[in-house]
Amino acid sequence: MNIFRFVHISDTHLGSRQYSIKEREDDFYDAFTEVVQIALDHEVDFVIHSGDLFDEHRPDNRALSVFRDSHHHHRCRQLAR
Repeated sequence: MNIFRFVHISDTHLGSRQYSIKEREDDFYDAFTEVVQIALDHEVDFVIHSGDLFDEHRPDNRALSVFRDSHHHHRCRQLAR
């Protein structure tokens, strides 16, 4: 029997500047990065993301970069296995 380990996250809303406060935007990025790191540390087999990944229909460059960098980091760890 195969056992899979996965992480489920939702509604990360990367790029959200809740209450127009920059620190809140940083909180969203920090939480997303922390979850990705936890997934890497626990060597999960896959990540399920439901809901809104980005806060805007057209995310800004920082939101795209945070996602790209986390995906790249995850991909590099997978290839190193």
